[in-house]
Amino acid sequence: MRKILFIPIFAVLITVLSLLPQDAHAATTIDLKDQASCEAAPLSGTWTAANSTCHISVRFVLNSGDSLTVDASIYSNIALTTTYQFICYGTITNYGTFINKGNFDNLGTINNYHIITNYGLFLTESGAIVGGGTINNYSGGIINNNHGQIRNQGTINNFGIINNHRLITNYPGSIINNNSKIKDYCGSTFTNNGTLTGNQVINKCDPTSTAVTPNPSSVVDGNTIKFNATVTDTSSSPTTATGKVSWSDGGAGGSFSSGTCTLVSLSSSQSYCQVTYTAPSTTGSVTITAKYLGNSTHMVSSGTSALTVT
Repeated sequence: MRKILFIPIFAVLITVLSLLPQDAHAATTIDLKDQASCEAAPLSGTWTAANSTCHISVRFVLNSGDSLTVDASIYSNIALTTTYQFICYGTITNYGTFINKGNFDNLGTINNYHIITNYGLFLTESGAIVGGGTINNYSGGIINNNHGQIRNQGTINNFGIINNHRLITNYPGSIINNNSKIKDYCGSTFTNNGTLTGNQVINKCDPTSTAVTPNPSSVVDGNTIKFNATVTDTSSSPTTATGKVSWSDGGAGGSFSSGTCTLVSLSSSQSYCQVTYTAPSTTGSVTITAKYLGNSTHMVSSGTSALTVT
């Protein structure tokens, strides 16, 4: 007798479906615009109402195909702060402020229309699977690399402003298309081992000179004398130096009314400050040294006065 085998149709359907290609990851669209979107998954952040900031303090991965928008439509000052590790395989579009205080690893695309501030390690890398990471800093966008590092192993297209106060490295095979301004401030390093097109990096660290007056000078032992320190920006486009000046007599035994003084503007290129010095009780020669401590746009410099104590 011939046997007939019946196979339930749903079993056939399941078998066929199991052989079809499966979507390993459904794309996620994240619109950060208020407290609710900050605290909801997948961000699961902490909201600070006083400054409209969403804080992410755990490791966060934005997968390939995912998108995150920092949306300033409700709060114009909205900000996203990361303090641990943020890995981007997808696309970030920033209309608010993106603040990195941890490690940021970009293997996707960042479109910046406002401000990115970096205090940590900001990486834009090429991955063997996902390809090169891209940062598009558009007109009006600002990337502030304050105390961190930007290590580019992908592509940066800059149409806005990048302010470098620490370290930017463009690795071999990587590209920075600088169509606007990259500014290198005092204490920073910009290393280009790849391709830099468009405008050159702007040096924002001006040389200075410091002069001490009176020079030469004299004072009776144990008496006081006033010294002025004048700091001059000696660049071709000078600006007024700000900050502090420290004072020393090289251990001669005298004393200053203050170990430092704060500069006050004299002109568009000069500033000064003053201290009172009490001479030592012994006679002889003393070298008074004023050292300008510099700031983000002005180099350190020193000046001296030859003081005779009689």
